[in-house]
Amino acid sequence: MSTREEVIKKSLLNLEKTRVGRGFFNRHARKLVEIEAKEAIPDLISLLKDKNKKTGARRDAVYILTELKAEEAIPIFIEVLEETMKKEFSFLPDEIVDSLVFFNAPQSREILEKAVGDGTLSVASKALDAIAKLGFKESVDKIVFEMNYNSSESIQIKAIKTLVKLDAKNKADAIISLIGSKYTNKNARKAAMNAAISLELKEAIFDIVRVSKRNSRLQEDEEEVISFAKSASRELAKVFNCSTGQQLIDLIESEEQQKRFEEKQKIAFEEEKIKNIELQKLAAEKQTKEDERKRIISEILEKEKELLEKKKIADKLVIEGRELLELKKPIDASKKFSLAIENYPAHLEAFELSIQCKPLFDEYETIRKKRILDEIIKTKQSIKIEELTSLLEFNDKLEMQKWLLLLNEKIPFIFDRENVYVSDISHELNISYSTVEESIDLLLESFNKKEKTGQSKKEN
Repeated sequence: MSTREEVIKKSLLNLEKTRVGRGFFNRHARKLVEIEAKEAIPDLISLLKDKNKKTGARRDAVYILTELKAEEAIPIFIEVLEETMKKEFSFLPDEIVDSLVFFNAPQSREILEKAVGDGTLSVASKALDAIAKLGFKESVDKIVFEMNYNSSESIQIKAIKTLVKLDAKNKADAIISLIGSKYTNKNARKAAMNAAISLELKEAIFDIVRVSKRNSRLQEDEEEVISFAKSASRELAKVFNCSTGQQLIDLIESEEQQKRFEEKQKIAFEEEKIKNIELQKLAAEKQTKEDERKRIISEILEKEKELLEKKKIADKLVIEGRELLELKKPIDASKKFSLAIENYPAHLEAFELSIQCKPLFDEYETIRKKRILDEIIKTKQSIKIEELTSLLEFNDKLEMQKWLLLLNEKIPFIFDRENVYVSDISHELNISYSTVEESIDLLLESFNKKEKTGQSKKEN
């Protein structure tokens, strides 16, 4: 075994053999630190965890692990602190708290908070110092609780001082509430006044001045608090460049009055702003409605213009249709009237002419087909059904056969599966356009009369 290994082994064995007082460490512990015996860390952690080992030896283990910067020991420190924090006259938990501060261990916050409430006075005081040094602002609620309810006056005062160190201005109400409380010990009340001065809690002046004006005969030991309050009121006033507490109160009230005035102005401004926004909104809505109205009018005018153009086209088609009627062409005329209605459905003249042209169209069509049939009869005794259907411009054979049978002519037609036969080719069809032409003339005449009647009404 090397000399170094022997020294480490011997030092570990002798840690428990030498007793030292509080604040001192075993010379063997100092030796391990001196030689930086990091290979001893596992053995030191085991020693610290062993509840059966002497408190001095375990404390020495904490000291060595800390000096060797063994961060892996932090979870064991926390574990052992929870185990020993309630033990009176044990300096092991105090040493562990100091080590947690040395390592700046953020994971120690919860155990330190617990030590404030559950540990011995010494441990609780150490824990509060550690929370302040580590800057655990998240712990202020726990500290305020102990400030109000811890049975130890020293812990209450230490809690107040810790809040000052953590700059806990957000807990001003809790601190100020102690100043005027007759149920809080006088030293804690004085500590609260000092905290108000340190944290520059301007609003605390009301409670401090109120205490300073009390009659000391009303309560035992109140005279000391009253005297302290008078001094504290002057000190707090100086912080805000005032000579007396009353002057500071007047300043605060003046500031409050100014603040209320500014708040009123702000509210008035906001109300005016809202009013202006509403007016702008109404104006925008009005403008939107006006724009919508203009858009609708524009669409109406555009549609009217479009309809007017369509009516002009329809008027022209009706004129062309009437000209075709005068030329005795009812079929072509009917097409013109249909196109006029398609362009402008409200065209009454085109509608009436189209209706009255329908029978003329049918009659004219019948005559046209008769002429074709007459030519066929004069030249042929028989013809294919399909060919005749095509020549007479029918859509199907049955329709054509039905038309032939219903002709008001005495022509004997004979049908078989494929042909049509005419037994008497000397017969002539009764073909005359005179009736159709007369009907057309009457139709044109009636519409001319209507137009003349409408014009005379307009003139009247």
